[in-house]
Amino acid sequence: MPDALLPNPKPIDKITPTELIAINHCLWRVAFDRDTTMAKLRRSTPATALGNVVHLVMRKLGDPSGFDEVWNKAVADAYERLNTDWAPAVPPSPESWPGWSLARVRLRKAWARSGNRSARQSPASKSTPPASLPWRERRLEHPRLPIAGIPDLVERIDKQLWVIDIKTGLNQADPSPEQRLQLLIYCGLVHATLGEMPTYAAVETTRGDRFSFVVDRDEVEDSLGSAVEAVNLFNSAAENGFTETLASPAPDACKWCPYRTACRPFLLSCKKDWEISHTVLFRVTSAAVHDHRSVVEGVVTLPNWHVNQTFVSVGFPFEELPSVGETWAATDYVGGVPSAVASWNTITFRWPSS
Repeated sequence: MPDALLPNPKPIDKITPTELIAINHCLWRVAFDRDTTMAKLRRSTPATALGNVVHLVMRKLGDPSGFDEVWNKAVADAYERLNTDWAPAVPPSPESWPGWSLARVRLRKAWARSGNRSARQSPASKSTPPASLPWRERRLEHPRLPIAGIPDLVERIDKQLWVIDIKTGLNQADPSPEQRLQLLIYCGLVHATLGEMPTYAAVETTRGDRFSFVVDRDEVEDSLGSAVEAVNLFNSAAENGFTETLASPAPDACKWCPYRTACRPFLLSCKKDWEISHTVLFRVTSAAVHDHRSVVEGVVTLPNWHVNQTFVSVGFPFEELPSVGETWAATDYVGGVPSAVASWNTITFRWPSS
């Protein structure tokens, strides 16, 4: 069995709510996120592409160029990035992205509700005076704590301060615990910047529905404290060296993790009943090219229920044809052990020699 690949991340200067939530799931994943040698495993997906489109269109509500032009450009840009990330594979077209049609309908209705942009205040810039609200996607940095974030919207309604985060999920309701934590961190940043604690925090859907709660000062302070603790824990590990004991493999934490092919703790812990795409680690026994597609055979090292079985891959996107004796990992393919065929989103990763 090959040795574990240990992350070598950059320390955290200013933690964001997204990183805090990720650390709460698995410190190891954030370490891979901040390791530049793992950048090739970080790729956009149809879900993230659609989310980026929704946020961009929401920022431009009421733009004089019109909904169709803004939507079409946002989709084209997102699809171009998706193609770049996965080349030479061809990702699904935008019309096939999960939730694409519903998101488009909801955004068109939101656009109609928004009126003309000339009647709306434009997004805040870094030069905007701190008290000039609303702020739209303004980066905030805590003056004393290692925390930063970009709330989607900070505005005043009937003299009360609101912090809003836009969510693109199709079944959004009351904020989840993670969404609540994210909003509380944003509230702490707004308080540190304006000197005023927000009264309400809410998630807003693309339909315009807001699911809010009253902001509790003590809960905000506790959330900021947990963020500082996370920074200290992560940076201590980055300084002293990451070990496998800091990984937290679990179905929910690993399901969408892009580093499954590089993570021995996941491969050792993964159970057959985990609802996660196929991932396998294997030692190459033969490799050739037939009909312009790679055909690589190997012996499985992990997961445990396939150890020592033969694994044959067809058309997998190896960086170059593997050599006999090398160890490779692959994930997100069609089929399983003993035979598998590449999908558009199949990822391979060569492990260094022991």
